[in-house]
Amino acid sequence: MRLATDRTAIRRLIGHGSLTLVLLSLLVACVPGQFIGKKARCNFPGIQSVDVSSDDGMLLFSYCDEDNTYVATSGIDGDDVKVIRRADDNAIFQRVVFSPDNQQIYFIRRSSRDKSYLYAMDVDGSNVQSVTSGGPGTNNVLDFVIAADGQRIYYSSAGIFRSYSPVAAARPHDVDFYSMKLNGTDIRKITQMHAYAINGVAVSRDESELYYYGGVVDIASGAYQGPLPFTLSPEAGITGEIAAWTSPHPMSEVSGDGLLLVACGKRDKPGQQRWEEVAGYGLYVNDTKSRLLTREIVWLHAYLDSPTWRHRGDGVLFIRNDLLSGARNYSQLWYVQTDGSDLERILLDLP
Repeated sequence: MRLATDRTAIRRLIGHGSLTLVLLSLLVACVPGQFIGKKARCNFPGIQSVDVSSDDGMLLFSYCDEDNTYVATSGIDGDDVKVIRRADDNAIFQRVVFSPDNQQIYFIRRSSRDKSYLYAMDVDGSNVQSVTSGGPGTNNVLDFVIAADGQRIYYSSAGIFRSYSPVAAARPHDVDFYSMKLNGTDIRKITQMHAYAINGVAVSRDESELYYYGGVVDIASGAYQGPLPFTLSPEAGITGEIAAWTSPHPMSEVSGDGLLLVACGKRDKPGQQRWEEVAGYGLYVNDTKSRLLTREIVWLHAYLDSPTWRHRGDGVLFIRNDLLSGARNYSQLWYVQTDGSDLERILLDLP
Protein backbone atom coordinates (compact mmCIF):
# COMPACT_ATOMS: atom_id res chain seq x y z
CA MET A 1 0.00 0.00 0.00
CA ARG A 2 1.34 3.45 -0.87
CA LEU A 3 2.26 5.72 1.99
CA ALA A 4 -0.12 8.36 0.65
CA THR A 5 -3.05 6.07 1.45
CA ASP A 6 -1.69 5.23 4.88
CA ARG A 7 -1.72 8.72 6.38
CA THR A 8 -3.87 11.80 6.42
CA ALA A 9 -1.74 14.25 4.43
CA ILE A 10 -1.78 18.00 4.90
CA ARG A 11 0.18 20.03 2.39
CA ARG A 12 1.81 23.30 3.21
CA LEU A 13 3.60 24.96 0.30
CA ILE A 14 6.33 27.40 1.16
CA GLY A 15 6.99 30.04 -1.48
CA HIS A 16 7.66 33.78 -1.64
CA GLY A 17 6.71 34.10 2.00
CA SER A 18 3.18 32.79 1.48
CA LEU A 19 1.62 29.74 3.08
CA THR A 20 -0.91 27.57 1.25
CA LEU A 21 -2.77 24.84 3.07
CA VAL A 22 -4.23 22.02 0.98
CA LEU A 23 -5.86 18.88 2.31
CA LEU A 24 -4.63 15.95 0.23
CA SER A 25 -6.19 12.85 1.67
CA LEU A 26 -9.13 12.03 3.91
CA LEU A 27 -8.90 8.28 3.61
CA VAL A 28 -6.94 7.04 6.57
CA ALA A 29 -7.08 7.05 10.35
CA CYS A 30 -4.72 9.32 12.22
CA VAL A 31 -3.36 6.37 14.19
CA PRO A 32 -2.20 3.80 11.62
CA GLY A 33 -3.48 0.28 11.60
CA GLN A 34 -5.56 0.47 14.76
CA PHE A 35 -9.01 0.45 13.19
CA ILE A 36 -9.11 -2.68 11.06
CA GLY A 37 -11.72 -5.06 12.41
CA LYS A 38 -13.27 -4.81 15.83
CA LYS A 39 -10.07 -5.42 17.76
CA ALA A 40 -7.10 -3.11 17.95
CA ARG A 41 -4.39 -4.25 15.59
CA CYS A 42 -0.67 -3.59 15.23
CA ASN A 43 -0.13 -2.95 11.52
CA PHE A 44 3.17 -1.14 11.95
CA PRO A 45 5.21 -3.43 14.22
CA GLY A 46 8.09 -2.31 16.36
CA ILE A 47 8.55 0.67 18.65
CA GLN A 48 5.33 2.71 18.83
CA SER A 49 6.29 5.74 20.93
CA VAL A 50 9.17 6.84 23.12
CA ASP A 51 9.76 9.21 26.03
CA VAL A 52 12.74 10.21 28.16
CA SER A 53 12.72 10.84 31.90
CA SER A 54 13.36 14.44 32.94
CA ASP A 55 16.79 13.53 34.33
CA ASP A 56 17.74 11.63 31.15
CA GLY A 57 18.28 8.50 33.23
CA MET A 58 15.72 6.26 31.61
CA LEU A 59 14.01 5.54 28.30
CA LEU A 60 10.35 4.57 28.11
CA PHE A 61 8.80 2.96 25.05
CA SER A 62 5.83 0.98 23.83
CA TYR A 63 6.17 -1.95 21.46
CA CYS A 64 3.90 -4.21 19.44
CA ASP A 65 4.07 -6.94 16.82
CA GLU A 66 1.91 -9.96 15.99
CA ASP A 67 2.76 -11.71 19.25
CA ASN A 68 3.79 -9.04 21.76
CA THR A 69 2.47 -5.75 23.05
CA TYR A 70 4.12 -4.15 26.04
CA VAL A 71 5.51 -1.07 27.77
CA ALA A 72 9.20 -1.22 28.70
CA THR A 73 11.94 0.89 30.21
CA SER A 74 15.69 0.85 29.62
CA GLY A 75 18.82 2.82 30.31
CA ILE A 76 19.30 5.95 28.24
CA ASP A 77 21.56 4.03 25.82
CA GLY A 78 19.08 1.17 25.40
CA ASP A 79 20.64 -1.22 27.88
CA ASP A 80 18.85 -3.15 30.63
CA VAL A 81 15.43 -3.41 28.97
CA LYS A 82 12.65 -4.25 31.43
CA VAL A 83 9.11 -5.04 30.34
CA ILE A 84 6.90 -3.46 32.98
CA ARG A 85 3.42 -4.02 31.51
CA ARG A 86 2.09 -6.46 28.93
CA ALA A 87 -1.25 -5.93 27.21
CA ASP A 88 -4.11 -8.32 27.69
CA ASP A 89 -7.20 -9.06 25.63
CA ASN A 90 -5.49 -8.09 22.34
CA ALA A 91 -5.14 -4.48 23.43
CA ILE A 92 -2.26 -2.28 22.29
CA PHE A 93 -0.35 0.59 23.89
CA GLN A 94 -0.30 3.66 21.67
CA ARG A 95 1.46 6.31 23.73
CA VAL A 96 3.68 6.30 26.84
CA VAL A 97 4.77 9.39 28.80
CA PHE A 98 6.69 9.99 32.03
CA SER A 99 5.13 12.30 34.58
CA PRO A 100 7.34 15.38 35.12
CA ASP A 101 8.52 14.03 38.49
CA ASN A 102 9.38 10.62 36.92
CA GLN A 103 7.30 8.86 39.55
CA GLN A 104 4.55 7.64 37.23
CA ILE A 105 3.98 6.56 33.66
CA TYR A 106 0.87 7.54 31.72
CA PHE A 107 -0.22 5.58 28.67
CA ILE A 108 -3.04 5.08 26.19
CA ARG A 109 -4.43 1.55 26.05
CA ARG A 110 -6.61 0.79 23.04
CA SER A 111 -8.83 -2.26 23.52
CA SER A 112 -10.81 -1.88 20.28
CA ARG A 113 -11.04 0.46 17.36
CA ASP A 114 -13.52 2.75 19.13
CA LYS A 115 -12.27 2.56 22.73
CA SER A 116 -8.97 3.88 24.02
CA TYR A 117 -8.48 5.01 27.59
CA LEU A 118 -5.75 6.72 29.57
CA TYR A 119 -4.04 4.86 32.41
CA ALA A 120 -1.33 5.58 34.96
CA MET A 121 1.09 3.27 36.78
CA ASP A 122 4.26 3.40 38.83
CA VAL A 123 7.55 3.26 36.92
CA ASP A 124 7.95 -0.43 37.74
CA GLY A 125 4.57 -1.24 36.17
CA SER A 126 2.72 -1.69 39.45
CA ASN A 127 -0.31 0.14 40.83
CA VAL A 128 -2.12 0.51 37.50
CA GLN A 129 -4.99 3.00 37.71
CA SER A 130 -7.51 4.06 35.08
CA VAL A 131 -7.49 7.80 34.49
CA THR A 132 -10.37 7.72 32.00
CA SER A 133 -12.96 5.02 31.56
CA GLY A 134 -15.51 6.33 29.07
CA GLY A 135 -18.07 9.05 28.96
CA PRO A 136 -18.06 12.42 27.19
CA GLY A 137 -14.59 13.46 26.14
CA THR A 138 -12.83 10.33 27.35
CA ASN A 139 -14.02 7.39 25.27
CA ASN A 140 -11.49 7.55 22.43
CA VAL A 141 -8.31 9.30 23.57
CA LEU A 142 -5.94 9.77 20.62
CA ASP A 143 -2.92 11.62 22.02
CA PHE A 144 -1.94 13.55 25.14
CA VAL A 145 0.72 15.64 26.82
CA ILE A 146 1.35 16.46 30.47
CA ALA A 147 1.92 20.10 31.41
CA ALA A 148 5.43 20.96 32.61
CA ASP A 149 4.21 21.68 36.14
CA GLY A 150 2.63 18.22 36.33
CA GLN A 151 -0.82 19.51 37.22
CA ARG A 152 -2.91 18.87 34.09
CA ILE A 153 -3.11 16.61 31.05
CA TYR A 154 -4.02 18.05 27.65
CA TYR A 155 -5.37 15.56 25.15
CA SER A 156 -7.38 14.99 21.98
CA SER A 157 -10.38 12.69 21.96
CA ALA A 158 -12.91 11.58 19.36
CA GLY A 159 -16.62 11.91 20.03
CA ILE A 160 -17.87 9.33 17.53
CA PHE A 161 -16.52 6.41 15.51
CA ARG A 162 -18.02 5.79 12.10
CA SER A 163 -17.56 6.10 8.35
CA TYR A 164 -18.73 9.24 6.56
CA SER A 165 -18.61 7.51 3.18
CA PRO A 166 -19.56 4.06 1.87
CA VAL A 167 -16.02 3.69 0.50
CA ALA A 168 -14.14 5.07 3.49
CA ALA A 169 -12.97 3.07 6.49
CA ALA A 170 -14.61 3.69 9.83
CA ARG A 171 -12.48 5.88 12.04
CA PRO A 172 -12.69 8.46 14.86
CA HIS A 173 -14.48 11.72 14.07
CA ASP A 174 -15.74 14.75 15.97
CA VAL A 175 -12.31 15.30 17.54
CA ASP A 176 -11.62 18.08 20.05
CA PHE A 177 -9.10 19.10 22.70
CA TYR A 178 -9.70 18.62 26.41
CA SER A 179 -7.80 18.97 29.65
CA MET A 180 -8.08 17.33 33.06
CA LYS A 181 -6.19 16.82 36.28
CA LEU A 182 -3.77 13.90 36.44
CA ASN A 183 -6.32 11.79 38.33
CA GLY A 184 -8.93 12.23 35.58
CA THR A 185 -11.10 14.78 37.38
CA ASP A 186 -12.03 18.34 36.37
CA ILE A 187 -12.44 17.52 32.66
CA ARG A 188 -12.67 20.67 30.56
CA LYS A 189 -13.50 20.82 26.87
CA ILE A 190 -11.18 23.38 25.31
CA THR A 191 -12.35 23.52 21.68
CA GLN A 192 -15.52 23.13 19.66
CA MET A 193 -13.76 22.09 16.47
CA HIS A 194 -15.57 18.78 15.83
CA ALA A 195 -12.60 18.01 13.61
CA TYR A 196 -12.30 15.16 11.16
CA ALA A 197 -8.84 14.44 12.54
CA ILE A 198 -6.33 15.98 14.92
CA ASN A 199 -2.73 14.87 14.89
CA GLY A 200 -0.23 15.66 17.58
CA VAL A 201 -0.55 17.81 20.68
CA ALA A 202 1.94 19.98 22.55
CA VAL A 203 1.37 22.66 25.18
CA SER A 204 3.33 25.85 25.78
CA ARG A 205 5.24 26.06 29.04
CA ASP A 206 2.87 28.71 30.40
CA GLU A 207 -0.16 26.63 29.29
CA SER A 208 -1.55 29.47 27.19
CA GLU A 209 -1.42 27.66 23.83
CA LEU A 210 -1.86 24.21 22.33
CA TYR A 211 0.00 23.20 19.18
CA TYR A 212 -1.04 20.51 16.71
CA TYR A 213 -0.52 19.84 13.03
CA GLY A 214 -3.56 21.90 12.06
CA GLY A 215 -2.66 25.00 14.01
CA VAL A 216 -2.48 26.82 17.31
CA VAL A 217 -5.28 27.04 19.90
CA ASP A 218 -5.69 29.56 22.72
CA ILE A 219 -6.38 27.42 25.80
CA ALA A 220 -8.34 30.01 27.78
CA SER A 221 -10.85 30.76 25.03
CA GLY A 222 -10.54 27.68 22.82
CA ALA A 223 -10.13 30.01 19.85
CA TYR A 224 -8.18 28.92 16.79
CA GLN A 225 -5.16 31.19 16.40
CA GLY A 226 -4.23 30.11 12.88
CA PRO A 227 -2.09 27.38 11.32
CA LEU A 228 1.03 26.02 12.95
CA PRO A 229 3.57 27.83 10.80
CA PHE A 230 5.92 25.83 8.64
CA THR A 231 7.56 29.02 7.35
CA LEU A 232 11.31 28.70 7.03
CA SER A 233 13.60 31.07 8.86
CA PRO A 234 15.81 32.91 6.35
CA GLU A 235 18.82 31.60 8.26
CA ALA A 236 17.60 27.98 8.31
CA GLY A 237 19.36 26.96 5.10
CA ILE A 238 16.76 24.26 4.41
CA THR A 239 16.50 23.09 0.79
CA GLY A 240 13.44 21.52 -0.81
CA GLU A 241 9.82 22.12 0.13
CA ILE A 242 8.24 21.16 3.46
CA ALA A 243 5.06 19.11 3.37
CA ALA A 244 3.49 18.69 6.80
CA TRP A 245 2.36 15.08 6.78
CA THR A 246 0.53 13.91 9.83
CA SER A 247 1.60 10.92 11.89
CA PRO A 248 0.44 9.37 15.17
CA HIS A 249 2.81 11.37 17.39
CA PRO A 250 4.52 14.01 15.22
CA MET A 251 5.51 16.46 17.96
CA SER A 252 7.78 16.66 20.97
CA GLU A 253 7.12 18.51 24.18
CA VAL A 254 7.95 22.23 24.13
CA SER A 255 11.42 22.84 25.56
CA GLY A 256 12.16 25.40 28.25
CA ASP A 257 13.25 27.93 25.61
CA GLY A 258 10.11 27.48 23.53
CA LEU A 259 11.35 25.03 20.90
CA LEU A 260 9.15 22.29 19.46
CA LEU A 261 10.30 19.29 17.39
CA VAL A 262 8.05 18.37 14.47
CA ALA A 263 8.33 15.42 12.06
CA CYS A 264 7.52 16.58 8.52
CA GLY A 265 7.67 15.21 5.01
CA LYS A 266 9.69 17.04 2.37
CA ARG A 267 10.01 17.05 -1.39
CA ASP A 268 13.64 17.03 -2.45
CA LYS A 269 12.79 18.04 -6.05
CA PRO A 270 10.17 20.80 -5.92
CA GLY A 271 7.88 20.83 -8.93
CA GLN A 272 8.95 17.35 -10.08
CA GLN A 273 7.08 15.24 -7.55
CA ARG A 274 3.44 14.96 -6.59
CA TRP A 275 2.80 15.77 -2.95
CA GLU A 276 1.79 12.20 -2.26
CA GLU A 277 5.30 11.23 -3.36
CA VAL A 278 7.16 12.81 -0.49
CA ALA A 279 10.76 11.71 -0.82
CA GLY A 280 11.50 11.57 2.86
CA TYR A 281 10.87 12.87 6.35
CA GLY A 282 12.79 15.26 8.53
CA LEU A 283 12.93 16.47 12.09
CA TYR A 284 12.56 20.25 12.27
CA VAL A 285 12.85 22.74 15.11
CA ASN A 286 9.86 25.08 15.36
CA ASP A 287 10.42 28.20 17.44
CA THR A 288 7.03 28.80 19.07
CA LYS A 289 8.01 32.44 19.76
CA SER A 290 9.05 33.46 16.24
CA ARG A 291 6.68 30.93 14.60
CA LEU A 292 9.47 29.83 12.25
CA LEU A 293 11.23 26.59 11.37
CA THR A 294 14.76 27.39 12.42
CA ARG A 295 16.63 24.16 11.79
CA GLU A 296 16.50 20.84 9.95
CA ILE A 297 18.11 18.31 12.26
CA VAL A 298 17.95 15.32 9.95
CA TRP A 299 16.21 14.28 6.74
CA LEU A 300 15.97 10.64 5.68
CA HIS A 301 14.31 8.50 3.03
CA ALA A 302 12.28 7.01 5.86
CA TYR A 303 9.14 7.65 7.87
CA LEU A 304 9.89 9.49 11.15
CA ASP A 305 7.69 9.78 14.21
CA SER A 306 7.63 10.48 17.97
CA PRO A 307 10.51 13.02 18.22
CA THR A 308 11.68 13.40 21.82
CA TRP A 309 14.18 15.82 23.36
CA ARG A 310 16.99 14.71 25.58
CA HIS A 311 16.59 17.04 28.54
CA ARG A 312 20.32 17.41 29.10
CA GLY A 313 22.67 17.84 26.20
CA ASP A 314 21.69 18.23 22.57
CA GLY A 315 20.28 14.83 21.63
CA VAL A 316 16.98 13.83 20.01
CA LEU A 317 15.36 10.41 19.97
CA PHE A 318 12.84 9.41 17.31
CA ILE A 319 11.18 6.43 15.67
CA ARG A 320 12.29 5.50 12.18
CA ASN A 321 10.60 3.19 9.69
CA ASP A 322 12.31 2.59 6.34
CA LEU A 323 9.13 1.61 4.48
CA LEU A 324 9.65 4.58 2.11
CA SER A 325 12.63 2.78 0.59
CA GLY A 326 10.81 -0.54 0.32
CA ALA A 327 12.41 -2.01 3.40
CA ARG A 328 10.63 -4.22 5.89
CA ASN A 329 7.84 -2.39 7.66
CA TYR A 330 9.39 -2.26 11.12
CA SER A 331 9.80 0.73 13.45
CA GLN A 332 13.11 1.25 15.25
CA LEU A 333 14.47 3.67 17.80
CA TRP A 334 17.13 6.13 16.62
CA TYR A 335 19.20 8.95 18.05
CA VAL A 336 20.76 12.08 16.56
CA GLN A 337 22.46 15.19 17.88
CA THR A 338 20.54 18.42 17.29
CA ASP A 339 23.24 19.52 14.84
CA GLY A 340 22.52 16.40 12.73
CA SER A 341 25.65 14.49 13.75
CA ASP A 342 26.01 11.10 15.41
CA LEU A 343 22.96 9.57 13.72
CA GLU A 344 22.69 6.04 15.06
CA ARG A 345 20.21 3.34 15.91
CA ILE A 346 19.69 2.53 19.58
CA LEU A 347 19.94 -1.24 19.80
CA LEU A 348 17.40 -2.47 22.33
CA ASP A 349 17.64 -6.00 23.69
CA LEU A 350 13.97 -6.65 23.07
CA PRO A 351 12.37 -9.74 24.59
